[in-house]
Amino acid sequence: MRRSDKDRFHITMVDRQALAKHRFLLSEYPQFAGVWCLKPAELEVNTPQFQEGGFLTDAGAVQRVFVCLDNDSLGLMAALRIQHQLRARSREVAVIVRTRQQGGLAALLNNIDDPSCPPHCVKAFGLLDHTCRPELWLDRDSGPAREKGTQT
Repeated sequence: MRRSDKDRFHITMVDRQALAKHRFLLSEYPQFAGVWCLKPAELEVNTPQFQEGGFLTDAGAVQRVFVCLDNDSLGLMAALRIQHQLRARSREVAVIVRTRQQGGLAALLNNIDDPSCPPHCVKAFGLLDHTCRPELWLDRDSGPAREKGTQT
């Protein structure tokens, strides 16, 4: 189902290889073209162009920002820079930065699950803490094997 342009999710993807990744996503998942409007911005996060926030051309429409970098320090720096640029444009938006775990630098931030954090703060999403939980696999009554209907 193809939605009108205003009904689609508008996503700006900032990456050093944004154009190639954009082409890959559209070729691999053509059905998403009717749901999202993906705009690639080919930038390095440690460049003046990123620091100035020029890719935030439609900042008034930004509802959430997700930062997913391989380096937690660089991800936190990017998240804080984006938040600063959005606030300079009078936008209070949640910025979620994916980190490896909730510890380390992420411990300085509010956890994504923390309800006391204002909606516009920088929040950490500890990938391993949210996806690699032993209780999901060890509890035979509620683990993935039981959910799929297989017997253990």
